[in-house]
Amino acid sequence: MRLRMAFLCLAMAACSSPQVSSTRPSLPSDAVIASYIANVFALYKLPGTPEVSPIRATIFSEPGDWIICFKSSIQDQPKRYATFLQDNKPVDYRIAVSIDNCEKEAYAPPKK
Repeated sequence: MRLRMAFLCLAMAACSSPQVSSTRPSLPSDAVIASYIANVFALYKLPGTPEVSPIRATIFSEPGDWIICFKSSIQDQPKRYATFLQDNKPVDYRIAVSIDNCEKEAYAPPKK
């Protein structure tokens, strides 16, 4: 009897688990990315011009669907920043932390 109850509970729990979609939302446009990076760059009052990493999917603990790392073009400015986007809109930005892996990225001027 206990075995049946345990099986029934497990079966019900499996049916109620959330469904996770395997498809990612569409990428934000280059114009949205360039505009947002320019705004955050100005907010932080960084010298030089912005350089950005390629856009990539976020991991479970990061906000949004997409992450872009950015930095100043000035070589003596070592800080990296992360910006997060969802539904073609920015949702958050911060000084990059180790989980963002921004130090491993290649950087170039943003596309317009």
